[in-house]
Amino acid sequence: MLTNKGLTITENLISVVLVGIIVAATLFSMVSAQRYIASANHHYQAINIARDELENIFSGEIVITPGSSYARSITIDNVTNLTGTITVDYSDTTLNMDILVTWIEGMWTNQASQETIVAFVP
Repeated sequence: MLTNKGLTITENLISVVLVGIIVAATLFSMVSAQRYIASANHHYQAINIARDELENIFSGEIVITPGSSYARSITIDNVTNLTGTITVDYSDTTLNMDILVTWIEGMWTNQASQETIVAFVP
């Protein structure tokens, strides 16, 4: 007398495939979340760099006159060695100071990112 104790090979293969799909989806979600967290951190760092630059200008450490501009290289993230450019443009007509921080990020696809602070200078 034969007894059916256990699973067939087809049932085992289906369960292995389903577990594989679940594991792959979980890993993809974790990697995507990590990428978004890194990008948000870069934006946060860029805003802080722009604010520091604005504080240096208002405190007199950096002198800029209306109608002038300058640009310099910066490091946004020391861990990943992500670099970018900060550009300061002081308009002589509106007396607005635009501070623009730009960088390229991404491992496989290069994506241009930027943060801008606009300040009115009385």
